[in-house]
Amino acid sequence: MSQFIDTENYIKKITHQNNWSDLFLSWFSSQEVNLTEKEINLGGLRYYLFSSSKSHLHSGQSISGFGCDIDRKQAALKCAAETIEREVMLDYFEKDFRIPLTFQTTNGWAVHSSIEDAKINSQNEALERHLLLKSFLVHGWDGFTLHSKMESDDITLYLNTAKYACNGKSALLVAAKSKKYQGVSFGYGLKDISDLENSEAWLSSIFESVTRLKLNYNFTEEQRQQSWIREEISHYLEDNFDFKVFKNRHESNKEFFITESYLEASTEIINLANAHGLNFPLFAAYTRGQNYLPLFSKKMLTQKDLEYLRPILKYHGISKLPPRVPIL
Repeated sequence: MSQFIDTENYIKKITHQNNWSDLFLSWFSSQEVNLTEKEINLGGLRYYLFSSSKSHLHSGQSISGFGCDIDRKQAALKCAAETIEREVMLDYFEKDFRIPLTFQTTNGWAVHSSIEDAKINSQNEALERHLLLKSFLVHGWDGFTLHSKMESDDITLYLNTAKYACNGKSALLVAAKSKKYQGVSFGYGLKDISDLENSEAWLSSIFESVTRLKLNYNFTEEQRQQSWIREEISHYLEDNFDFKVFKNRHESNKEFFITESYLEASTEIINLANAHGLNFPLFAAYTRGQNYLPLFSKKMLTQKDLEYLRPILKYHGISKLPPRVPIL
């Protein structure tokens, strides 16, 4: 695992001291946020994990954020941005009821220092989950192709690409196996197909899948009831999982990627600097499309939810839903 990334060259690409990031982190630390830091070793690779927790001002709902990177400051920035993203998402859905409650997730949301970066990250997030969902809902586990397999002392990683691609980008599904759990932990991503042989393209997905295993990720019953996503995370970690479903299908499939047709989407921009009176730029972006598949749990779907979801499923030729979906 130590050969997985050229750590020295990667860190050289990161700007360690940046006026914007210092202002942003200073402002974030002044909020009522509980913040913890941890160093995690994955074979010969060490990375930093920041996690946050706070209560939403209006609803009292619990908010958490995570940030991982081999650079400490970047990990902190990612955690702060994700925390603010989730807070803004809750604020937004308190006033916008066009999307049923079940589908009100952080899918398609992003927070960044510039409008353009927030917009791009938001669009990539929505497209990533859509491609993963369609690959699984249409083809089951055959919707993923094993790109490579990696092992450290206590964790095995299965790096997979989704069957559907769009705009030259492939969705990634990383599955992590640990001796501590009988199940699986997932990480997700979206990268250019031409970049898949670059180890750095997989890093964030790997960190996402490994972190839950390294933290002994156990939700209380109360926490599970607050979020179907937490309940699904716990299910996949605790129940037996057959890792044999991840196969190299390059030889059996003449067409490695199926190009997804163009999907129209709209992106809304929220100027957080204006809203909070900040002396530095900060923007949130939210992307959704009429035919983008949303995150969902089948057992949580109400009749109203099904009415919302049915035309989207029909558009993509999906006639039956599995009991569970691993895309969270």
